[in-house]
Amino acid sequence: MTGHGDAAAVHAGLRITAEIRSVNNRFLKFSTRLSSIVENLESQVETLLRETIKRGTVTVQVRVQATETASRYELNGPTLRGYVQQCRQWSTELGLADQLSISAFLALPGVVSDGLGNQEQSDEITAAVLEVVKQAAAKHQQMRKAEGVAMAQSLANSIAEIRKHGDAIAERSPAVVREHCERLENRIRQAFDTAQHTFQPADLLREMQVMADRLDIHEEVVRLRSHLEQFLGILNSSESQGRKLDFLIQEIFRETNTIGSKGSDVTIARHVIEMKTIIEQMRELVQNIE
Repeated sequence: MTGHGDAAAVHAGLRITAEIRSVNNRFLKFSTRLSSIVENLESQVETLLRETIKRGTVTVQVRVQATETASRYELNGPTLRGYVQQCRQWSTELGLADQLSISAFLALPGVVSDGLGNQEQSDEITAAVLEVVKQAAAKHQQMRKAEGVAMAQSLANSIAEIRKHGDAIAERSPAVVREHCERLENRIRQAFDTAQHTFQPADLLREMQVMADRLDIHEEVVRLRSHLEQFLGILNSSESQGRKLDFLIQEIFRETNTIGSKGSDVTIARHVIEMKTIIEQMRELVQNIE
C-alpha cells in the first residue's frame, strides 16, 4: 500500500528528520538511507518499521545535521591534500595544464566536514533518532489506514456484485438442466423413430441423470457463497490478513471458472465473464493489502 510520513526534531544541537515512503509490493522490501553518524541504526530502524508494515517497497531516509548555531564547518586537510596530489600527478602524466583552484575541490566528498564526524553517537542521540522515525511511521500508518478504508469499501462492493451474479446463476441453473434434458429426450426419440425402434424409459432416465449431474453447479455455488462470506469477514477484521484475502481470491476464481465450464449456457456464461472481470480487479487490490 502507498503511504507517506515525515517528522523532525532538534536534539543537542542536531536537527533530525525522517521520511518514510511506501509503494505497492506483494512482499516487504526496504531501501534505507541514513546519515553517516547514525548509519549503524539501520537494523533498528527497519525492526521498528516492521511492527506496522508487512508488505510494500519502503523507502526510509533519516538525516542528522548540525543546526546553524552548532555547525562548525571545516576543511578536511588530509582529504583535500590527497585530491590535490592525485590531480597534479595525473596532470603531469597526461601533459595537462595545472590550473587547480581550491574552489574546484569544495564539492568533492569528504573535503568539507560539518563537524558531526567526530561527534560520538550517544544513547540520547540514538533514542532521539528512533523517536523521530516512530513519529514518521505513525503518520505513514495513518495515511495507509485511510487508503485501506477506501480499498475495503471497494472490495466489499465487488463482493456484492459477485454475489448478485452468483444468485442469478443459481436461479438460472435448474432451467438450464431442464432444457438440456428436454433436448436430449427429443434427440433420442427422433433417433429411435428414424430407426423404427422403441426405447426403454429407464435408459432415457439414466442418460438424463448423467446429464443433470454433469450440469449441476449447486456445490460450486455453495462454496462460492462461503468464500464470499469469509472474504467479508476478513475485511471486517481488525488484523491485516492480505495473504488470506489473496488465497480466497484464488478460490473464488476457481469456483467461478468451474461454474462457467459446467454451466453450458449463454446467460450463465455472461454472468461468469462479469464475475471474472470483477475478480481480476479485486486481485490487483488484494495483492497490495497487508
